[in-house]
Amino acid sequence: MHDYNISNLDKETLLLIVTSTFGNGDCPGNGETFKKSLFNLKQLHSKVRYAIFGLGSSMYPQFCAFAHTLDQRMVQLGASQISPTGEGDELNGQEESFLSWAVQTFKAACEAFKIRDRQNIILPKCYMSTETWNAEDYRLVNEAQPLEYIKGISI
Repeated sequence: MHDYNISNLDKETLLLIVTSTFGNGDCPGNGETFKKSLFNLKQLHSKVRYAIFGLGSSMYPQFCAFAHTLDQRMVQLGASQISPTGEGDELNGQEESFLSWAVQTFKAACEAFKIRDRQNIILPKCYMSTETWNAEDYRLVNEAQPLEYIKGISI
């Protein structure tokens, strides 16, 4: 998060934020600058759509609080939420929660940007590999001890 230049926010049409919560609802260390910059903004000049997913542990009373803080601030700035803020609990199916949120958010983004069918979605070439995985070309080896890196890739 610390690499994001907040001045680019007005140029965004869609902003997806996935963030952890540190301690009792605080932002992670790399999110402090982003948070301060976001709270220093007066208003967005363009129509930004956004979605947020928070990662945390329900063991803490302020579960995913930073994600909800960002959500509230985006609304105050005039941004439009395209899907409800998601929560991933490390104690209870974090991966499943994220997958559900990601699918819902993708569908909402397609609707918001009027992307109706698969033919309109153009993926970068790096995501369209023609290679396939064939189980007969590989074998799994269960080791009682972790393999050394070089030994592991040379088997």
